[in-house]
Amino acid sequence: MKRVMTIVMLVSIPLVLLALVIQSAAHYSLTSELRLLEKQQAVLVEANRTLLSEISQAAARERVEAIVRQADRFVPIGPANTLRILIQSAEDGLDG
Repeated sequence: MKRVMTIVMLVSIPLVLLALVIQSAAHYSLTSELRLLEKQQAVLVEANRTLLSEISQAAARERVEAIVRQADRFVPIGPANTLRILIQSAEDGLDG
């Protein structure tokens, strides 16, 4: 019985060390992947900040007006080019 326990202990110690090495390799791989993902996230966050900045610039009233003035086919809406259609029913007068 003592001999079996000795053999089990002699086999289990290297197996535990092997499991520890495998776990360490997996941890290192995940840590490397995490660092890569964090770098990609930082790039995406910076791109989002740039886009938000451009959107806020475009949202400024003066910027929008300048873009509209540069548009070829833009026609401002006013009373001269607005057509109103009134539909009258036979019973009520005005429909609505």
